Amino acid sequence: MEFALTEEQRILRDTLGRFMETGQRDTPMTERWKALAELGALGIGFTEDEGGLGGGPREMELVLEAAGQHRRTEPLIDALAIPGAALAKINPDRLAEIVSGDTMTIAAFAEENDPEGTAPRLQFRNGRLSGSKSLVPSGAGASQILVSALESDRLVLAEVTAHVADLQPMMGGQTGVRLQFQDT
Repeated sequence: MEFALTEEQRILRDTLGRFMETGQRDTPMTERWKALAELGALGIGFTEDEGGLGGGPREMELVLEAAGQHRRTEPLIDALAIPGAALAKINPDRLAEIVSGDTMTIAAFAEENDPEGTAPRLQFRNGRLSGSKSLVPSGAGASQILVSALESDRLVLAEVTAHVADLQPMMGGQTGVRLQFQDT
């Protein structure tokens, strides 16, 4: 099945394509992230009610498609699509921080033997985390990290300030982190 783009979506696709092809590549991630925000790419996939610029999943797909076509390394899924969708539901006021590029919140759901992050072993008890998360792509550039954890039999999302020491170089120039929590 093929979907036809509206005129606005075609303009967005072409603008994003030009930016992804010619935009900054060798600058720090925070500068590239801010440039994407100024272009409107960080807010276009969210409705105005969610704090975004009025788009939806199709517009988010156009952002991701443009980045993939031009082999961009910005963490658009881990720092935009996943945390943005979560924050739009649980704390829409916080989505504005992502849309503006003021913060980079990375989703850290994957764990050892659970790369999809569907069965977290990280524990949340009495407001404290214990356990670990596998390699978090671009985690070194994040100001906040959104982790999934279990509290008894309930899934919770906890936002932690990014201050980690276990850095891991990755392909494409990213620096990932491994997270360890001990009654944190």
